[in-house]
Amino acid sequence: MPKNKSKQKTINKQILDEDNLIDYYINQNQQTTNIIPNTDSITPCAASLETIKKKQLSIKLKNAIQQKNNLRYRPDKKSINEQTDQLNTMMKHPQMTEQILELYVKAIAIDISKTLPTPIEIFDNKEKYLKSYYQYIIDLLNKIKNEKLNINCLDKLLDNPYGHYMTTCLGCKLNPFTK
Repeated sequence: MPKNKSKQKTINKQILDEDNLIDYYINQNQQTTNIIPNTDSITPCAASLETIKKKQLSIKLKNAIQQKNNLRYRPDKKSINEQTDQLNTMMKHPQMTEQILELYVKAIAIDISKTLPTPIEIFDNKEKYLKSYYQYIIDLLNKIKNEKLNINCLDKLLDNPYGHYMTTCLGCKLNPFTK
């Protein structure tokens, strides 16, 4: 229950911050209109600057309103709720840690094909994923060989979110060929 309250508080805070931002832009726009007391006494150059400022403020206001609407009525809100439910169920696994969860999120952000296994899948079938990680290393070695790079480049190629995620879940070294 406390998690739901904290989520609700952050959502309410975001809405208040957005409302404050929109109010700020509205006040700025009103202040610029109040600054111009008489259009007859203003030079054409100053008037054009004021119109440019008004246009810029109106664009900022429109963008702020559009962003606010996008946050409130996001079409992928359902998938976000599904992802949070999935993360909550993952955290219930006895081998799951916050470090693994952070590495998982980073690796998913990098993985374009979205074929990254969840930590629970890795914990339940370590042999399969250990073989796939070693195959990943062999593919990198072939890449090094084809591009005629130094073998010491393997450590740099393995030093990525996917490598750290897999080795943390599997409990093996980042580069199993080093001593």
